[in-house]
Amino acid sequence: MPRIGGVKLEFCQLSLDFWIVEESMDISMGSPGRFSLNLFNRSDKPLSVHLNTLSPMPRGISLSIKLPPDITIHPEENLTIEGEITVSEKLDVLLKYLSLPTVISSLALRFS
Repeated sequence: MPRIGGVKLEFCQLSLDFWIVEESMDISMGSPGRFSLNLFNRSDKPLSVHLNTLSPMPRGISLSIKLPPDITIHPEENLTIEGEITVSEKLDVLLKYLSLPTVISSLALRFS
């Protein structure tokens, strides 16, 4: 069963639900982990979102999304963004030594 994490954000006129669904259960050097980021604009105005990774990324981990970094979500629109996380041989920790083989990475969302 995939892992899911979500947040409901309400601030001034901003009302947004967003959640991430892990699409692939395993991440390895030859197999990237896939996820979907869902953004639902509950506001009555369009919402501009800028997506980027937090810098610096951990060594040996890269994160990519399949949309331009600047997007607009219209009122009552649910937008799904596909992404991948990959690990390389530069990763400092061997995944087999982790008690829970999870690779953590962060994606920053800036709203206006």
